[in-house]
Amino acid sequence: MLVRGAEGSLHPLGLRARLDTGFWFCCDMQLPPLSGSTPDRVVPGKTLLVSVLAAAAEKVVAEIDGEVFNLSRGDNVIIKPGALYSLRNTSAGQLARVKMVNISPPAATTAPAAGIQSKGKAATSPAAATAAPMLPRAQGRSHSRRQSVGQAVRVS
Repeated sequence: MLVRGAEGSLHPLGLRARLDTGFWFCCDMQLPPLSGSTPDRVVPGKTLLVSVLAAAAEKVVAEIDGEVFNLSRGDNVIIKPGALYSLRNTSAGQLARVKMVNISPPAATTAPAAGIQSKGKAATSPAAATAAPMLPRAQGRSHSRRQSVGQAVRVS
């Protein structure tokens, strides 16, 4: 399905729903060159996981509650409940693909803090460190390092 991109996008976005279990809702998003999503807010009580499957290096831009993160293939983002976010592809010629998983945790559990997992360099921010669960890296590396980046924790 094609969806209208944010104002200034050159192309519509491709969106395909995949799996809906009641607790998990997965979809694939294709971000054409120089196009992006309109800002959206994660519903309270839900957590959004975003994995960059294909993209030019640091050309997928995630804006989360006003903070900007340049993402590459293999990067994963956890966006906490209530956060305002958008994704855009700043590459002039390469399509970007992301997997998005919206999680509704059981009432007895708490949603994780926002986090970013990256294979690249750590981002910087003056914010205090917050705990976040670690996601498996797309490349399968098992060790990681955490650094606070405001609303998110970059794990590399």
